[in-house]
Amino acid sequence: MSAEHAPIVPTYANCIRTDKPALVIPELVSKDDERGPAIHCTNIAVAGCVRYTTWFGGSYEGATDTQIWFSKNIDGKWTKPRAIAGNKEGEEIVYWNPVLFIPDRSQPKHLHVFFKKFTPIPVWVTFWMASDDGAPKPGPADNFKQGDKWIRSKLIELPNDRGKPYGGFPGEGVIQPGTWESKDQPGHCHMTMRSSVGCVIQADSTDYGRTWGPAFRTSLPNNNSGHCVTTLRDGRVVWAGNYQTQSWGPRTPLCLAISEDDGKTWKLWATLEDAPPPEDFKRVIALETGIVNDGRSEFSYPCLTPTEDDDETGVWVSWTWQRRGIMTAKVVEGK
Repeated sequence: MSAEHAPIVPTYANCIRTDKPALVIPELVSKDDERGPAIHCTNIAVAGCVRYTTWFGGSYEGATDTQIWFSKNIDGKWTKPRAIAGNKEGEEIVYWNPVLFIPDRSQPKHLHVFFKKFTPIPVWVTFWMASDDGAPKPGPADNFKQGDKWIRSKLIELPNDRGKPYGGFPGEGVIQPGTWESKDQPGHCHMTMRSSVGCVIQADSTDYGRTWGPAFRTSLPNNNSGHCVTTLRDGRVVWAGNYQTQSWGPRTPLCLAISEDDGKTWKLWATLEDAPPPEDFKRVIALETGIVNDGRSEFSYPCLTPTEDDDETGVWVSWTWQRRGIMTAKVVEGK
């Protein structure tokens, strides 16, 4: 697990690429909405030929006017974003990081939206709301107690390299996992995690995620920012993230990589955004009350979901566009 024996993360210029780059069909959901000018942390879900997305937005990340926003795409057109949680009259509470979830694609209008409340970040509490008509509405949200509805696993074992019992990696540790299950090995699950050591960290399970093996370094880059993984219908695995290795480094370029061997090796599949960071950029300023960032050349926190069974094989992806907009794209095999 030490850096000395870890897989090498190739540079963006030298990484292996697929023979044919993917076909990327982008869509703009929202941009420069004065009701929530600073926006971030989008999710995307697709069912019944309808695309749904959520994000948080307010005057700045961590502000008490931050709300959870929602839009959906019907017949090729995104609806005007509307707030579904937050900024109630007399309420001085910060809202963060929504997660959109459709438990069963055969019931495409049955949506769950999870989100965080309160500040600073270490005191976050998860809340959730459900909708049966594909249109979440403002209203009471339930406090989500971990373990109420999901399997609660033990913590991932991290190496003891900080000189402390049960310590983690040097730096901030690992958070924000993405998961997939091996197509040909039911119950064999894999978890990729954001880290502060320049690469994605992974742990594996053979019992449907009830227990996990030790975490280990991979050849995928990570800049201590959000990433995502999902599987295609044929079992290939797709990763989305910034191709950077500096902790709190630039959140550009934003790329997709694909694996044909269940995540053992990866090839660059597509580059969604590739603007250079500002000349005066040094690092992302991360506080417990939120990120301090003007958003220039930030393309971050991608979310992936597979295309539907009656569609061509590929993924839908959404991401933060310079803290001013929400982008989505359909990504399929190149012609």
